[in-house]
Order: sequence, then structure tokens, then C-alpha cells
Amino acid sequence: MCTPKRVGFDYVWLVEHHFLEDLSRSSAPEVFLAAASQHTTRIRIGHGVVLAPPPFNHPTKVAERIGALDILSRGRIELGFGRSVTVEELGGFGIDPAESRPMMQEAIKLIPRLWEGRRFSGYEGQYVSIPPRVIVPRPIQQLHPPLWMACSTAPSFEAAGHYGLGCLSFTSPGAGDLGDLLASYRDALNAAIFAGKSVNAQAAAFTTLYCAPER
Repeated sequence: MCTPKRVGFDYVWLVEHHFLEDLSRSSAPEVFLAAASQHTTRIRIGHGVVLAPPPFNHPTKVAERIGALDILSRGRIELGFGRSVTVEELGGFGIDPAESRPMMQEAIKLIPRLWEGRRFSGYEGQYVSIPPRVIVPRPIQQLHPPLWMACSTAPSFEAAGHYGLGCLSFTSPGAGDLGDLLASYRDALNAAIFAGKSVNAQAAAFTTLYCAPER
């Protein structure tokens, strides 16, 4: 039997993509994340991002999936929201690009409500209709898993702050540009209308590195 080793990573994140050749090897990230949860004990399990427009993933199924992953990971799951900006993905699911942002925003506000109480009272929205139902399983983290949002433009940084979500920066700007974007995120966070029951004020930035054998 192999002895588990601690190598210093705090998070593992896996994105969701479809139809994008090599980028879409992670079309069902919950499968890998469930497996990772069984071979680790400390690392945070990041489902980042779930493509949130309902034609990709119905909000009820996202709520159920995250609940199951949170139980399997013993309370280590984190949920990131995104919408995709590619014609291949959006068109493949019949989504009008102009509707993808409001679709995602509706899901962001709805999903935390699906974890409240034993029976959901029902919902009639612009893009989603859910009758009164019992929705299980629910996450074991209180008040719910930390919530994040993918950010690549100034409006998305501000939107993440507005909803009280953590900022997953998928841009690769210079340090000064990223600082300005994060400043706008924090300004919006200070005046947030929260989507969930708790605020996630963290920011994580994606970048690329090239590892060479010498300087």
C-alpha cells in the first residue's frame, strides 16, 4: 500500500469544456473530482468551473452533484460558476451567446437557494422553472460550499464582487493590470448583494509557466 504524501498543494481545480478538442478532456469533471476526493484527505476539491447556463447544466442537477461531491469529500468541495464564450460550446447546446450571461446569473442566484430547508418551494424564472420538490443530497458544509466565479473581463470581476463570490481570474495580464481588476472586484464586494448565505472574498489568478532545465 502506498503511503500518502503531502506535497503542499491547497486546491485542485478542474474546468468543464465541450467540443474543444484537447481542452475538452474534462467534459465530466465531477468524475475525476469524485475519484480525487477518495485519494486525498486535505486538499480542497474545486469544481471550477461548472458551465452554469441551464442548457449545459440544469441548476437542480448542479445542486445535487455538488451535494454528493461535498459528502464524498467530507466537506472539501468548492463551486465555481462560468458560462463559456466559444461558439463551439454555446452553439453545441443551442445557447444564444447574448443570453449566456443572464442565464448564468440566474443560476448563481438560484443554486444556493436549492440547498435551503428540506423542501424547495419552487421557482419561476426567465430561463428556469422548478416545481416544489425535495432536492437531495445537500452539502455538509455550513452554510454551503464556497462559491466562485470565472472572471476574464472588467465586468465579470465586478459581477463576482456584486454577488459575493470568489474571483477565479482566467486572464493573464501583467501584475498592474490584474491589480486594477482586483481593485474593481473588491470595490464591488464592499457593496455586494450576496447570492449565497456566506461571502467568499478570495481571489485566485491563473497563469502559465514554462519549466526549463536552466535559467
